[in-house]
Amino acid sequence: MPDTAFRHTAPPSLEDLVEMAEHALAAIPAFLREKVRGAAIIVEDVPDDEMLRALGLESPWELTGLYRGSVYPVFETLRKSEGSGAGVQH
Repeated sequence: MPDTAFRHTAPPSLEDLVEMAEHALAAIPAFLREKVRGAAIIVEDVPDDEMLRALGLESPWELTGLYRGSVYPVFETLRKSEGSGAGVQH
């Protein structure tokens, strides 16, 4: 049965977004949740004009999500662990 706790007919409020983020964070396994402790998650209503130009978009509604940051060190560590047969389970 799909989770319908966060179905909206209107854009979510700030309080709704906080509740959804807390719900999503709680669903992450503890060993991974510890790795993101202290990471900032910033939610903006729409991208600014500079971001639209950088992405080659005309409308802010063309962008539904954007991750900015570096995952390389974590990805590389996980990849090495998988290759050695230790660590990450799928």
